[in-house]
Amino acid sequence: MEFGVPKVVARVNNPKNAWLYNSSMGVDVGVNQADLMAHFVVEEMDLEDMFTILKLKRGDYSIIQMKVAESARAANQLLKNLSIPKKTVLIAITRDDALVIPKGDSQILVGDDILALTDEGSRKELKEIFG
Repeated sequence: MEFGVPKVVARVNNPKNAWLYNSSMGVDVGVNQADLMAHFVVEEMDLEDMFTILKLKRGDYSIIQMKVAESARAANQLLKNLSIPKKTVLIAITRDDALVIPKGDSQILVGDDILALTDEGSRKELKEIFG
C-alpha cells in the first residue's frame, strides 16, 4: 500500500496501453475509457433505457440504471404491488433532482430513474416491469 492508499484506480486513455495497468504496476483497477464507452453503446442498443453502471467482480451481479417508460407496468404503481425479481434489490429512485430510497409504499412514476443491484437472469424481467 503505497502512499497509504488502499486501492489504486487508473484511467486508461489509450486502449493500446491497457496492458500496462495491472497489479505489477501498482494498479488495482484499470478503467479503459474506450471499453467503457463501447459497453455503454452496446447496453443502450440492447436494452434501450437500461444500462450497466458497475459490474461486480464476483458472481453475475451488476448495478444498473433504467428509466421508467410511459407504457411500463410499474408506472404509477406502488413498489409493494410489483413483482420485483428475488435476485434484485432496488437501491434508489431519482425523480427530478430528488433521491428517493425505495420502500414498499414508494410510488413509481413515468420518467423515474431506477438504480438496482441485479443478476443477469433478472435483467429481462426488470425491462418488462420498468421498460
